[in-house]
Amino acid sequence: MPNKRPIIRSAGLHRGPRSAETRIAAFRFAALALDTLLLGVIGTAVLSFGLARVLPLTGHETLVIAGGSMEPSIPLGAAVVLERADAGSIGPGDMVTIRGPGNAVYTHRVTRTVEREGGLWLETKGDANAEPDPVIVPANWVVGRVAWAVPFGGYLLRFLAVPSGMLAMLFLAVTLIVAIALLEAPSAPRSRKTRIRTRQASRAI
Repeated sequence: MPNKRPIIRSAGLHRGPRSAETRIAAFRFAALALDTLLLGVIGTAVLSFGLARVLPLTGHETLVIAGGSMEPSIPLGAAVVLERADAGSIGPGDMVTIRGPGNAVYTHRVTRTVEREGGLWLETKGDANAEPDPVIVPANWVVGRVAWAVPFGGYLLRFLAVPSGMLAMLFLAVTLIVAIALLEAPSAPRSRKTRIRTRQASRAI
């Protein structure tokens, strides 16, 4: 009786349909993650454009907070959007931006109003400071009342204000678009059955 050669089956040398489906799912998950990241980049660019270009056209000035005197209400690096405020409408509790002599600009909270000859004066204080500011200031120094603050928005505005920042954002967006296109191209892994059919068709030709 002739000896039969043992049939050796090596595990893991071929990928079955389950493996192909896993790879396809991984491709789809990666494409979805990149889509989400691209939307985040676009949203960031739109937010920055709105803060820097659109809001000033509506009379709302945007400023960057460069100190931590108003934390935690307004963190360092936030962007604050100001609304116009008449001197008579300002009262304790309002957060206002003041432009003093020498073009010094700061944002503090009004703690007290003082009527003096010639108009209204304000006592202000930073939320993180233990004591009020040493001098009161005239209400006509107020640039505007803080309407809302965007945490870290100031860092974003400063970053996109320089050409290198704009180029970096554009490069990131283009890179994500190319990566998404490659992942969504019709080159996804085929199943084992599909590969067998392809071989059979090529042999028949």
